Formats: sequence, C-alpha cells, structure tokens
Amino acid sequence: MFNIQDVRLEDTRAYQEIAEKQTFGVKSSFLLEILISHLGSLPEILNARIATMSLEQLSDLGKSMFNLGSIADLERWLDENL
Repeated sequence: MFNIQDVRLEDTRAYQEIAEKQTFGVKSSFLLEILISHLGSLPEILNARIATMSLEQLSDLGKSMFNLGSIADLERWLDENL
C-alpha cells in the first residue's frame, strides 16, 4: 500500500523543477557578476541574451569567459554560440 511517509520531498518532480530553476538563477547571476567584473558594465541587450541561456550554454560561456577580452568578444561569442 502507498504510504505518503515513504515519499521524500526531494524525489518529487515539483521539488526537482524548483531546485533546477534556483540553480539556473544562481549560476546566471554569478556568471553575470563575473563578466561585469572582468569586462565592465554590460549593455542591457547582452544581459537579456545571457538571461535566456540554458544551463549548458551558461556552462560553456563560463568556460570561455576568460578568453574574452572585451564586450565585442562577448558579443561575438554569443552570436556564434546561441
């Protein structure tokens, strides 16, 4: 028989979706902070483009970020990878 006490909250789909959204938000915010520190203030259009990226794309950008020396390099990377 099914017992609600046997269900762990962490195993529910809703919990996992919320956790993924929080993870995405943290990674996106952290990456933007690092980019701003590295390149300076970013144009709002670039902030918006980065905000729409998937976790995989954010990870790829994070790996490439220190090869970017300017905002133009970041724009080029976004054009080539999104």
